[in-house]
Amino acid sequence: MQSFHQLSDLGADKKQQDTSFVFQNDNFDSFAVFDGHGMRFGKRFALLARDFLFNYLFSLSEPICAPVLHKAMQLCQEHLHRCIIADLQALNWKVRTEFGIEYRMNDDERWTCVHGGTTATIVVRQADTLFCCNVGDSSAFLFFQENSVHLTAEHIPTNKDEYDRSHNLHFAYNIPEIQKSLCPPLWNSEEPKDMTYKSVRGDISSFVAPNPDECPYEIALGMTRSLGDFTMQKYGVTWEPSISIHSLPPSGTFRIILATDGLWDLWRHNEVKEVMDSHKGAKEAAETLLKGTQAKGIKHFGGDRDNVLIMVAFY
Repeated sequence: MQSFHQLSDLGADKKQQDTSFVFQNDNFDSFAVFDGHGMRFGKRFALLARDFLFNYLFSLSEPICAPVLHKAMQLCQEHLHRCIIADLQALNWKVRTEFGIEYRMNDDERWTCVHGGTTATIVVRQADTLFCCNVGDSSAFLFFQENSVHLTAEHIPTNKDEYDRSHNLHFAYNIPEIQKSLCPPLWNSEEPKDMTYKSVRGDISSFVAPNPDECPYEIALGMTRSLGDFTMQKYGVTWEPSISIHSLPPSGTFRIILATDGLWDLWRHNEVKEVMDSHKGAKEAAETLLKGTQAKGIKHFGGDRDNVLIMVAFY
């Protein structure tokens, strides 16, 4: 690896739920980003997932392969479940697991579900092969010569493959000022006039939610796969990752970027490649992308601009 650099920005609300890890050993280089969601539990989920997956990969004695990465995510989901229950029990709160993980402080209160989780995007370079494993909407790209390779799968409601996989979920347009249960369905209906967009590339703002006749909680999620989100995962959201495997170019340089949606919502993919191609080092490229993200965020979202984490590696 010629150079590596990482930068982050707290965004408008100054609450950082993004985190990451990077390490190199004799067998492979590994990079990962996590973007927690959920006001109470998001940061906890991201940190738990980061620490577990770092330790799992760091302690591996076998080569990286798709089954190893799949197993890592499964074990991580189980670890998160145990840790969140232990956190609540340490507070002497009542806990049950009928609908995911539910809790209340005393018998006089209503049950509340643990609503939160994290994205996870892991990229591993092993010899001349690149592995990518992801859940959620934190994306990664590989750039070399004239090629752009989108390493991650799109785990968002507007992905038809995710809709076909998750018919138990309600897919809907996210319409401002309208109660989630009243938002129009995303598939098999006309586009509403007041629909909004999540990104500068025209991604429609949308969400998935359980059927209200089946779930006692009115909750929603802007992605179809994640770690955590135990209640949502009873109805079709899943921890199971998408895994892609890519051969690296036999000669020449290549560049890798991982970032949370705070970057990808504001850039077209070809614009990111142009920035990466125009710099000779990871530090300069990351700084340019962060400055651009901050300016674009203020322009498009003002006081609502998202936090962001960017990792750039030049080989």
